[in-house]
Amino acid sequence: MSIKNLPDLDQRVIKSLKEHLSTGYEKSNEAVQAVIDAIQLGKIRLTRQADIHGGFEELAGDCFNPAANPSVPPEQLKREAENFRRKIRRTGVWAMISEYWTGREWKRFDNITDNIIGGFVGHDFFGSGYELQVMEAALDAYNQQDLDADGFVIDPYRKAA
Repeated sequence: MSIKNLPDLDQRVIKSLKEHLSTGYEKSNEAVQAVIDAIQLGKIRLTRQADIHGGFEELAGDCFNPAANPSVPPEQLKREAENFRRKIRRTGVWAMISEYWTGREWKRFDNITDNIIGGFVGHDFFGSGYELQVMEAALDAYNQQDLDADGFVIDPYRKAA
């Protein structure tokens, strides 16, 4: 199945998961394939929103502090700090959120945990190693619902009739 018709974030998470498999970072081929299939079938998706708690000070910590990094020249730390500030201004700081389909709407807070992680600058989430964890949380929540024989959620209104 082609991923070209999927939203950009879903395409990126699929590519990242496949890369993890090819490099040996991710060992569970079954788990990765289950997540990829669920994304492609519209059962789960990845969204993002601005991370209001993630600014330069919170993210940088003492990374650019000369006292904490005595082996790095202060001029280099200053340059790197300014580059990081620019990247934050240019690409933003994001919280990545996986959601699951209920048959009527997308859910991100009900019956789901470990599906939100913040503090990512630009597209730094992809390749971080958190992709599988965040997406598996949505798939687990999806699979907790009443499913038909093909593994698709039964529309809650149709079920009540």
